[in-house]
Amino acid sequence: MASKRGDKNSKRSSSAGRKLIASVDFGTTSVRCFLFDHQGRVRSSAAVKVNQIYPQQGWNEIDPEDVWTKFQSVFKLALENADADVSDVKVFGLSTQRGSFVTWDKRTG
Repeated sequence: MASKRGDKNSKRSSSAGRKLIASVDFGTTSVRCFLFDHQGRVRSSAAVKVNQIYPQQGWNEIDPEDVWTKFQSVFKLALENADADVSDVKVFGLSTQRGSFVTWDKRTG
């Protein structure tokens, strides 16, 4: 039985003109991605847990590099599950936690 990756060329020809909406939610404990068709039906979804860091009591941190890596993997997985290519995504929306921010030091990167 052929894998979805093995059928990539036939997938591209069969998905020509497909329009999908990607919705990504960056939550406290996970990153989730849903792909919807033009009629609003869920065509695929994927989720991955985000690692929590507790440097001291009452503090909760998330490594931004981990979030970026998890986003990439969950988006790719949702595309694979929908048998779609990134070019099929015509609209991209995202939701984040309101209390999240990244602090960056330009001297150290």
